[in-house]
Amino acid sequence: MYDVIEIEGIFFEVIVMKIHKLLLTTTLLLGSAILFSTQNAGIGDQPILNVQAATVANEETINDVMPNQQLQKLVLYEMKRQKIVTSDSDLSQFDAGSFKTALGKLTSINWRTIPGYQRADYEPINGGNGTIGPASVNPGNYSLKGLENATNLTELDLAHDLDYGRYYFDDVKDVTPLSGLTKLTDLNLEGNRIEDISPIAGMRSVKNLILISNSIKNLNVLDRDNYDKFQYLGQHVVFPVQHLTENAYTWKAPFKDALPKHVADPTNHWEPYTSQNIHMVKSSNYYDLGGYAGEEDETDLIQVFKPATQNMTLDGDDVHFAGLAEQVSPGEGISLAQQGGLVPEPGNGGVVAPSREAAHINGTLLANEHTYYMMVKYRAEPERAGYSTAVMSYHLPYVIDKVQVQPVTVKYEDEKGTAIHGVQTITGKLGDSFDLSKTDYQLEIPGYTFKAYDPIQTGELTGQAQTVKLVYTKNTAPDVPVVPKNESINPPTAPDKPKTPSVPDQPVMTEPTSERQTQVAAPENVAKIHEAVYSLEKIYLYQNPTFKSSERKAGYVQKPRVFRPMFVVDGYAHSKDGRLRYHVRDVNHQSKTDGLRGYITTQFAYVRPVYYHSSHKTLTAINPKGVNEYTNKNLTNKVRNFKQGTVLRVKKFVTHNLTTRYQLTNGHYVTGNRKLVKMGRHKQPKQVVLKQGLNRYRDADFTMKNGHFDKGDKIIVKRFTFSHQDSIKQGGTKRFEVKGGFISANPKLVRAYYK
Repeated sequence: MYDVIEIEGIFFEVIVMKIHKLLLTTTLLLGSAILFSTQNAGIGDQPILNVQAATVANEETINDVMPNQQLQKLVLYEMKRQKIVTSDSDLSQFDAGSFKTALGKLTSINWRTIPGYQRADYEPINGGNGTIGPASVNPGNYSLKGLENATNLTELDLAHDLDYGRYYFDDVKDVTPLSGLTKLTDLNLEGNRIEDISPIAGMRSVKNLILISNSIKNLNVLDRDNYDKFQYLGQHVVFPVQHLTENAYTWKAPFKDALPKHVADPTNHWEPYTSQNIHMVKSSNYYDLGGYAGEEDETDLIQVFKPATQNMTLDGDDVHFAGLAEQVSPGEGISLAQQGGLVPEPGNGGVVAPSREAAHINGTLLANEHTYYMMVKYRAEPERAGYSTAVMSYHLPYVIDKVQVQPVTVKYEDEKGTAIHGVQTITGKLGDSFDLSKTDYQLEIPGYTFKAYDPIQTGELTGQAQTVKLVYTKNTAPDVPVVPKNESINPPTAPDKPKTPSVPDQPVMTEPTSERQTQVAAPENVAKIHEAVYSLEKIYLYQNPTFKSSERKAGYVQKPRVFRPMFVVDGYAHSKDGRLRYHVRDVNHQSKTDGLRGYITTQFAYVRPVYYHSSHKTLTAINPKGVNEYTNKNLTNKVRNFKQGTVLRVKKFVTHNLTTRYQLTNGHYVTGNRKLVKMGRHKQPKQVVLKQGLNRYRDADFTMKNGHFDKGDKIIVKRFTFSHQDSIKQGGTKRFEVKGGFISANPKLVRAYYK
């Protein structure tokens, strides 16, 4: 939540930690603290669990199950409310087993169901002070460990409280214990300090997710399509310190790809992403105050973030900072006036703005680790008089090091340590990264095949000089042919040692095997560098171009076309016997293999370009989520989404960089991605008749049954999809999406009618 106070032209943006009824109306108007509507869990006639007295050792065991004693107190309250235990039960009566059993009976945990006068005692705070940033600033941590045992939980509400809470930012940080709660449908964690949301990204049971006002850096792992209700504004992130060698810095695309997937609500100005919504916090009189602007008779905590410079420019998605102030640690004798433009207020230890005419801000200043921050915001809407609403506010502290950056020397040697190529030198700024697998460094050296990096493949520039090596093996010369005795010709001489050819834009290679020579692929079927490819059959990613089972880095099963594993070609290499390989980067973002680099086959039957390379008169949208239509060739300015099964008429085939597009008869464009469209007309299932009774499930992975159909039932089909869409280890079984969930598409079980 944000308030902006103007004092003699100085703007203060205040993030409140503790909100009272006086501020509640303003909060709702700003839209940055939308309350998650909840209902009390039904009490019903659940059997009361009899707990037996535990020893001191057993109480310690309960603490092992759930170390957070604040959470213990809350779950005991809920156990009593839901009549799982008697009203006079206390924690000392549990042993570890009975405590886990009781946790397994809980269906709801919501601290805001507690009467207001008692609520502050149950607030999700454990050692915290309401600030944001590293543990050195706020050591609080409200651990959720133990909730993994609450397997029947359908609702969890640990949001901050706008009336009775002590702070705006509570202490929930790690959501990992929630990842296995398959019945959880309603999750509200508003107003906490969560940074990593990935542990719950795959929870398909959650349909209402509220994450407003946290510190989440990776919203992009979430998919809007998975939720009925989804709110995520007001992320306030303090990044780790950036070490610089000069008073300038370029923040590369801080918000590009930062939003959740598939957010495109036309009523939301910030969806989809556009750099026009980036707001650069550069006024010398603009301060970010993380704290509580209390009522006049209160003393509260204030956290100050001071902009580092006025000299900021926006270049596309990047933000350039110049003239950065020399960093100062707030602990080094910095007064309140120097830190935040505030001075102490006599009598109560608080602070007040310099102007006596302005409404004062009481509070105790909490020192950050740094005074100056590079700050940018991604705004939900254009800034308006009185306040500014941000989707994401990023704060990047920095230190300008006096260290002189040292280069990295790249050597090329054979297995004996003999130099086979001249050295290269990598230079840049302190902290710049390098990757030796890039074609600038991993060179094609005639007569040699790359083998390994020594000692590292990737790293960054530091104040220490570094030397790295790329080790190559020498190619074996071919045998001298033997002349048959009955041929009266001169004995042949051994041919010159063959040289490994450099790879052309469209290489032509033949692939020798022990039995025969087989052409690998026609030239037009070999992908270019930086082009995307996908696998049609089961393949492996190898450490080296000469494939060995002991050097497999990952395996990819055969998948349905719409979910095939994808890679980007970084370069080419040859095995010891001359087979052409792709050097690729894994771009399967939902897989743990995302970002892996290695070698895969170039055989067209196994791997081929993701994008069509030729024109077709008609296309059919085949992806379960359809395909988007755009007015521009670069796929901007979305017009609409064509549902799966829509047949499209093509006017023209066009290229865009290393991708392809199809211009439709109306002049608009769709992608040429084979995972989204397929040439020709293809019928879409519209209805099925059941050959036997079938269960309906909540998702395509059949993780939870939510209905049943009888033999002979006629059911309308919305679309088809496949199970395990993000897995590279499980192939995927076809499913039909119907009203309320998913059913099998097995022709032995259903008869499908197509249209």
